[in-house]
Amino acid sequence: MRWSPGNVQAVGAAIAVGMAAFLLAVGIGPESLPYIPDASFSDAVTAHLTNAIHLRDSVLRDGEWPLWNPWLMSGTPFAANPLSKLWYPPQWLVLIFPPILHLNLMAWIHMILAGVGMWMWARESGIGDFGAGVAAFAYAFSPRLTIALGAGHLDIIYAMGWFPWLMWAVWKAMRSSDGAPVAVARVAVVGAMLL
Repeated sequence: MRWSPGNVQAVGAAIAVGMAAFLLAVGIGPESLPYIPDASFSDAVTAHLTNAIHLRDSVLRDGEWPLWNPWLMSGTPFAANPLSKLWYPPQWLVLIFPPILHLNLMAWIHMILAGVGMWMWARESGIGDFGAGVAAFAYAFSPRLTIALGAGHLDIIYAMGWFPWLMWAVWKAMRSSDGAPVAVARVAVVGAMLL
């Protein structure tokens, strides 16, 4: 089978359905956050949920971009805290969705992004469809990614979601014969999202 946008959509849909089924089967639904079984806390609740609520309340209720978090210790910088993800554009979706649903959607989207990105990188590097499918499945369901989800380490999931896309962009840039500025811009944009 030859690589085409239709193939990417089909593989993306298959990975999305598989990932959604997996996440629902392990109890990650719209009204729950990731927890390791019998754990008394999760970083998704203690750090990410509180940051998402603070961002949402600051913008929607108070009408200001939150640079400071008065609720932690005696106050702490919010904009400078990487866990706040204030400067990560997908985090702004918390202004549309309720915080718990938002965090779950972000986890789902980034795990799907990880699988589709790995498939794209594998296909671009010359691996056949079967090998690319195995690579995508293995990466999307890797122990590192699923453990990070269970522990609520959402930042790790976000970074792992972008990593194969960065490798794909670098691979394309290394083999680019048409426009080096386009290839460099692609690497820069994906690299910035990863950071």
